[in-house]
Amino acid sequence: MDGGGKGGGVRTILEVARAAGATCVALVDGDLLSVSPRWVANLAEPILFGADLVVPRYIRDKYDGVITNNIAYPLIRSVFKADIRQPMGGEYGISRKLVEKLLEDTVIPHHFGVDTAITVTAARESMDIRETPLGLKIHSSLTKYIEPSEHHPYQR
Repeated sequence: MDGGGKGGGVRTILEVARAAGATCVALVDGDLLSVSPRWVANLAEPILFGADLVVPRYIRDKYDGVITNNIAYPLIRSVFKADIRQPMGGEYGISRKLVEKLLEDTVIPHHFGVDTAITVTAARESMDIRETPLGLKIHSSLTKYIEPSEHHPYQR
């Protein structure tokens, strides 16, 4: 099993899932305050019905996600013809087929960038990718500089 940052942690989770014969893996960032049981169901259920990758669709302020909106999304869409609004969201549902592909793939980083690598691998392999609504994503670090309830008009 791999050490290191988030990428190493994700690789370890995928290795354990493979060894256990898991049908589906649901990943969520560890510092989220907004995660709920519904999120896990939204990420996992499409996998159980044939999807290979489920990516999040968040409610976001127009100024949130500048890199995602202006670089990652257009790049993934133009190169892979995949309309994935949040290609590096951090929350995923992953099929057994994609787990196997990710574990054999040598481009999965050990530290940062694993989120994008998961999406790119599924898109490159023309796998079934679906989006699921998760609502507002609130990291614990967000509360240090902004009042979350004032962050988005739908949360007021």
